[in-house]
Amino acid sequence: MESGRPLELLEGECSTYSKQMKEFQRGKILAFTQVLWQTIHNLMGKSPNTTLLQGGVINNIDEFCTNHKDDLVVLSYVKVCQSYLCAVFREDVLGADIAIEKGDSFKTINPANPTLLWDMFARGLCMFAMARTSKKERKKNYQKHAKKILKKFEHFVVKKGNPNCLHYKALFDAEHAALQKDRTDEATKSYHLALTLSARGGYVQDSAIINERYGEFLLHCLDNNEEASFYLQESVKLYSEWGALRKSNILRKKYRHLLCKCESICVCEMEQGLLIK
Repeated sequence: MESGRPLELLEGECSTYSKQMKEFQRGKILAFTQVLWQTIHNLMGKSPNTTLLQGGVINNIDEFCTNHKDDLVVLSYVKVCQSYLCAVFREDVLGADIAIEKGDSFKTINPANPTLLWDMFARGLCMFAMARTSKKERKKNYQKHAKKILKKFEHFVVKKGNPNCLHYKALFDAEHAALQKDRTDEATKSYHLALTLSARGGYVQDSAIINERYGEFLLHCLDNNEEASFYLQESVKLYSEWGALRKSNILRKKYRHLLCKCESICVCEMEQGLLIK
C-alpha cells in the first residue's frame, strides 16, 4: 500500500490470497493481511469506522488482538495501521497519543521491515499537526517528538541515500518551517518540493496527503483561500483516484465552501478557453 497501488486492486489481492493462507494454515501472515485488508476497507468506506480497525474483515478488533496476544509482531502492526488511519482521517490527537505510546517499538520488533518508513511517516504527520494546533503547554512536547522523526528521515536521506522517503523529508521540512511565522517562504518551497517528489515517485496517496496539508497551510497560515482551494481540490481528486472514497468525501464536505468556488472557476476558465478558440 505504501507504493500507491489502487486500493481496489489491493483489496482484491487480499481477498484472493487470504483464502490460500487459510487453506495452507499460514496463520501469522493471514493475520497481517487481515489487518491490512481492514485498513483498506476503512479507507474505501466499506467499513462504518475510520480509525477503528473493525468492520467487514475484522469483526471485533479486541477479540482479534486477544487471539494474537502472544504475537507482538501482529499486535505492533495493528498499531501501525491505526496510526496511519489517524493521520489520514485527521484524528491527530489519537494518532499522536498512539505514536508517543509505542515510539519505535515497531522497529524494535520488526528490524529492517520496509513498513518502518510508513510508520514513521504516519507518526510524524500527527505530531506536526498537534505541534501546530496544540496549546502552549503541550506544543513543546509534540514539537520535540516531531523533530526527532524529522531527524530520522534526514538520516535515511542524507546518510543512507534512501530515495523512497525524499518526499517524506521534504514534507516534514515544510511542516517544521510552518511552525514559525517568519519561515513561511521556506515552508512553501518545501511543500512544493514534496509535491514534486511524491508525484515523480508515483505515490498518489502521499501526494493527496501533501496537497491537503499544503492547502490547509495556505488557508490557515497565509489566508490564501484561492490557492488553498486548488490544492484541497487536488487532494480530493487524488484520494478518489487511489480509492480512498471515505476520505475524499470527508474532505469534500469539510471544505465544500472552498471547493465549490474552485470548481466554478475551473468551469469559467474552460468556457473562456472555448470562446477564444
